Amino acid sequence: MSDRRHEEIEGSRSLSDKLKTKGRGRREGLRRLAAAAPAPRGRRNDLLPHLELTYLPVDQIRPAPKKIRKLDPAHVRARRSASSTWPM
Repeated sequence: MSDRRHEEIEGSRSLSDKLKTKGRGRREGLRRLAAAAPAPRGRRNDLLPHLELTYLPVDQIRPAPKKIRKLDPAHVRARRSASSTWPM
């Protein structure tokens, strides 16, 4: 019988009141979880250095002293033939 009374009370509340109650309960639950969680640790395995942006004049920019990548001759031929077929 108490369940029926609870349903009658719940049925008389407006939708916005129900949503407010649901939101409050959800936020309170999240607040409790955050309080019980351990403090966040620093990022592990972050192997990248802190990068710094530097602006240089164009005349100071130089190519790398050694080749970074080796070019595959088949790939170079394919790119050259593809670029020669494009209309200019």
